[in-house]
Amino acid sequence: MTIDELIQNFHLQKEAVQELIKKYDKDFSNKKLNPYGVTTIEFQQRSDAFAQQSRLEGAIDALYIVKRDIMGEEGDVPIPSAALDIAEQDMEMEIVGQTSNAETLDDDIPGDPSY
Repeated sequence: MTIDELIQNFHLQKEAVQELIKKYDKDFSNKKLNPYGVTTIEFQQRSDAFAQQSRLEGAIDALYIVKRDIMGEEGDVPIPSAALDIAEQDMEMEIVGQTSNAETLDDDIPGDPSY
């Protein structure tokens, strides 16, 4: 992936998280804040979504800094919209912070302190 593709990927993820936050806010507005309404688990999920949004914004800013200061590129990055139909395009989006379920052996990775 190029740095521009990473920036675009993070923007799409940020849009998805923002939609999730809007969904939580809408759901919360329809519930009474009492022990039988919104649960602490739901508040935690909303809090986690805000934390993920902050991480993505930080990653986007960091990538722009790397692109400008280290790579010396000044060009704009076309920002895609999550509203586009990604299924029609041949693209794959990596999710930041998501772990793979596949068992991988990383014993041969040099410099890996996990062995």
